[in-house]
Amino acid sequence: MSTRVRPTGVTILAVLMGGVSLWWLMTAAFYFFGGFFFIFALGFLGVFAWMYGILLGFLGLIGLGASGGLMQGSHQAYGFTKIIAVIGLLFSIPALLNGVGVVGAIIYILVLFYLSRPGVKAFFA
Repeated sequence: MSTRVRPTGVTILAVLMGGVSLWWLMTAAFYFFGGFFFIFALGFLGVFAWMYGILLGFLGLIGLGASGGLMQGSHQAYGFTKIIAVIGLLFSIPALLNGVGVVGAIIYILVLFYLSRPGVKAFFA
């Protein structure tokens, strides 16, 4: 019986993913429940806030599952983490136009780079 040794970067990535996912869930609750107020205050534009809250909640739940899967070495969690990193990178593009999303974009690029390393791929194989 051979045991796989989890790379230290995977542990750090799983903890960061869990923290970001919790942040997404808190933000989702704000937009979801606050979206009802926005619907009354802003009319139809408030629906977008409500839908954004649903999207963030969905990503937060997937991210929590993926962070637990990363700790276990799950191949599905590896794929979900790559998908979430690409989605996060796409969401940071509009923020890049304002100069605000530079840190987020760099982090998502580093996550994608790290997940493409041969040792990390072998751990999740």
